[in-house]
Amino acid sequence: NFDLSTLLIFEFKSVKIKFIELEFKKLFNVSDESNSILIYASTDPLEAMQLNGDIIVIDEGKILQTGTAKDVFENPATAKVAEITNDPAMNINKCLIQDNSLIMNDSVQIQIPDELKSVSNGKYLVGIRATDIYLDDQGFAFDVEISEISGSETFLHLRNNNLKCVATIEEVKTYNTN
Repeated sequence: NFDLSTLLIFEFKSVKIKFIELEFKKLFNVSDESNSILIYASTDPLEAMQLNGDIIVIDEGKILQTGTAKDVFENPATAKVAEITNDPAMNINKCLIQDNSLIMNDSVQIQIPDELKSVSNGKYLVGIRATDIYLDDQGFAFDVEISEISGSETFLHLRNNNLKCVATIEEVKTYNTN
């Protein structure tokens, strides 16, 4: 049970988190030791991570997962939660695990790490964050379909046959697109 007078719901689109926290405390004379509850609604996963508290992931009115921001980000319960809690959305693709290889398509096949070698052969969904894909001359060949500059980053929409993914590059750079 809690007193509804201490429950406040905020919805902002792009307001700095520290400003909200300070303004909330100042406006309502709330100290760190108070029993007040602040509910902050956002569609921006980064804002939820910056608050670093308990979060509820909701999609189309249904609760998909609850927990600390860190736990939900690192251990999404479903592919939908993984997509929602990443910006850009996590790359979710079908794959086949066979003989210690993760097979994404005929040309993209990766040896799985030791900690995953106990995974049975079969069909799976694999999630790869855009920030975990990087450019390397020794890597797989992908066509750049779209090169999108966003602030100090570049989002590359990539394709290798039927495999599509988005990579985040930590620089502003234009790329030739196909």
